[in-house]
Amino acid sequence: MKFIYTLILCCGMISPAAAQYLKNPTAGSRMACAERTDIIRKLANNFNEAQIAIGLGDGGRVIEVFVSPSGSFTVLLSFPTGHSCVAATGEGWQFNPKKE
Repeated sequence: MKFIYTLILCCGMISPAAAQYLKNPTAGSRMACAERTDIIRKLANNFNEAQIAIGLGDGGRVIEVFVSPSGSFTVLLSFPTGHSCVAATGEGWQFNPKKE
């Protein structure tokens, strides 16, 4: 999980507000948040995005990555309460094959 967290922070895939939210969810950052099921439904219906990665963060937070066949992506922070927040969105997601 630390790898995903580090990857997100080092590669600029997450906004500074979202990074602060990862450290302190009560910091007052303004991210789009709603029930997880509602966000996932909208990602599927509006953007054809499906989950391709998931990892457990500090404090029970879950970091999820949703990607569409066209390369649009969303990084979602999900919480034990059932709420989720959109941490980042973008275009041009690429899958890199594992090197053996």
